Amino acid sequence: GTPLPSLGEPKIAAGMVELPFTSQTKLKAAALHYTTDSGPINKRTWKSAPAALGGSSINVAAPPAEGTVWFLTATDERGAIVSTSVRIADGP
Repeated sequence: GTPLPSLGEPKIAAGMVELPFTSQTKLKAAALHYTTDSGPINKRTWKSAPAALGGSSINVAAPPAEGTVWFLTATDERGAIVSTSVRIADGP
């Protein structure tokens, strides 16, 4: 069958995250997911922000400075969801 979309490495510059992607299907949505909490990851409160889809990249405002963990997801026209690896913020 048709492969899932492939997400590249997210890069943060000038307060924005840019995520390159390739896909044989059209992407219909993408989002940044992040938390500012600490403790067990499944007990944290998560927030999501919709991202803009470009021709070959996904763009969204970077997570806030107090963000502790974040990742991005992309959903294609079939409803298939892929994600980047989880990013853990550097400690103080």
